[in-house]
Amino acid sequence: MGNVYELGIATTEDEATRLKVLNFPLEASKKLLLKCGIRGKKVLDIGAGPSISLEEFVQELGGYYLACDISSTFLLERKKVGFSQTVQVDNTSLPFADDSFDFTHTRIVLAHLSFERRAQAIKESVRVASQKSLMLEWNWKTFKGGEAISEFVNWSLKFFEQTGFNPFLGESLETEVINVVDKQPVNEYIFRRKPGNYYHEVIPLAETFLSVGKKLKGKKFESGFIDQLESLIGFLNEEKNKQTFTPPDLVAVEVIKYDNK
Repeated sequence: MGNVYELGIATTEDEATRLKVLNFPLEASKKLLLKCGIRGKKVLDIGAGPSISLEEFVQELGGYYLACDISSTFLLERKKVGFSQTVQVDNTSLPFADDSFDFTHTRIVLAHLSFERRAQAIKESVRVASQKSLMLEWNWKTFKGGEAISEFVNWSLKFFEQTGFNPFLGESLETEVINVVDKQPVNEYIFRRKPGNYYHEVIPLAETFLSVGKKLKGKKFESGFIDQLESLIGFLNEEKNKQTFTPPDLVAVEVIKYDNK
């Protein structure tokens, strides 16, 4: 069974909107690519999703950008802007020759894959890059907060267990990559935020859980789970429950095949 994006269960308009406005991971990607120096370079974005923000960034810096994703719905969403170049692919078997792109980039994609498929996806990402391969994933071990957030994290982990998502991958990503690549240098970067009010990220994610849960009702989730999740969303929306919290770290791993600097 594929993940909720491969199966088209989570590729809704609301989820596309959520991903488009999720700014923190985007800014982390921009910092990494800016450091690479991408003018005149080719960037392959693996699991690009519906947002064209990174594409616009690469093009503004004089780079060439190609988006690929397993979801035809997300790729069509990109096409609405008129200029996005896209390819529908399985990231465990990329249809590109070795070293076809200067840089490959994948963000919060590997965590949706099983350990075996993840290793293959890492190999493919590195294989088609001639200079560097960038991979970014969440580490929910650092996600801390009061009653509302603790309840959200607990329900999230139940959801992830049923849908095959690893929210802690960032913690072990560097080790997994090192075990896969062929002696290439590997660097790790951690992107961290101060405690604050990030409910504009948490509530839409909980609503995605609810949407997916309803579609999988009777298969993965019982009606009681759905009812309790609806109650949790109501709880999160109440201003009196919105205490500051520490959001999860975003961990980036960079595989260097050739450094042009």
